[in-house]
Amino acid sequence: GILTDETYDGSNASNAYGGSILFGTPNSNHYFTITYNGLSQDACTRLTMADWGDASSGLVGLIVQSSAQAAPQDNAAKAPTFSTAAGTFPVALADAVAACTDKAKADNDASITWVYR
Repeated sequence: GILTDETYDGSNASNAYGGSILFGTPNSNHYFTITYNGLSQDACTRLTMADWGDASSGLVGLIVQSSAQAAPQDNAAKAPTFSTAAGTFPVALADAVAACTDKAKADNDASITWVYR
């Protein structure tokens, strides 16, 4: 699973990259979200390009930023960076790099939120 004894201490969850894991239920609990913060630009790019499923698996999209995210609210969850409805999967390398990279920020600031229905 996503949480193990090594990644969850009873109150805080951390990912394999050392950043936080946040969970949310935006859009009146019609969606659920999983956010990974503290990603390197490389990890962010690779995770963004991975095959996370499609609309039939419940995937709505990915919210990808070059900075940390809070668990998304309704509007952000309804308008992800990459969306199954918009046909932006699989994510192209250039698009993933652009979403994950901000040269003005430290390398381990990127984040991804998976939005599922």
